[in-house]
This record gives sequence, C-alpha cells and structure tokens, in this order.
Amino acid sequence: MPDLTVWAKGWPPRSARSSYAGTARLLLVVEVVSRGSEVVDRIIKKAEYAKAGIPHYWFVERDGGTTVHRHVLNPETGEYEPVPGGGRPLAWLLTTVPDVL
Repeated sequence: MPDLTVWAKGWPPRSARSSYAGTARLLLVVEVVSRGSEVVDRIIKKAEYAKAGIPHYWFVERDGGTTVHRHVLNPETGEYEPVPGGGRPLAWLLTTVPDVL
C-alpha cells in the first residue's frame, strides 16, 4: 500500500482500500523512502504501480532537502519516466502548483 494516494474524485472505492484493485480513478501514489525499504519503495512498488496503470508515481527521499522525485507513466512503454526538472524539495512542492500533477 502506498504512503499517500490522490484520487480523481471522492474517496477511493472500498475494494481499493485494502488492495490495488479498483485503481481507475487513482491519479497519484507517493512513497516515503524508509531505511531498509529503499529497494521496495524505489523499484518493486514502482513496477507494481506501473503495472496497475497509475499515471503518476512520486517518491520522497529523507535527505537534507526531503527531495520529491516525480514520475509519469508512459502509456506506450508501461514504465515511469522522470518528470523534467529533476527532484524538487518538499518545501517547493508544498508552495507550488506542479505543472504535471
């Protein structure tokens, strides 16, 4: 399960609260990378979310700037690609409307 989700409208369907089923309205998943789960958060979950067709995947590093790395799903390859501009500090993200979700 992701650390944070953003849905297109309303609360997620009951089926999506306990699994990855029912992701049609799921726009974004966010993972906060924790010590000991780096591979799971950055690689395994990323692949699972792409397979589920979730359009946007972000992960947050617990580094000095609390960097947010934004990715968008490429519908042709079925894989995430970094959003141009690289990682952004969490403080920037909280005070800015991103150009891409």
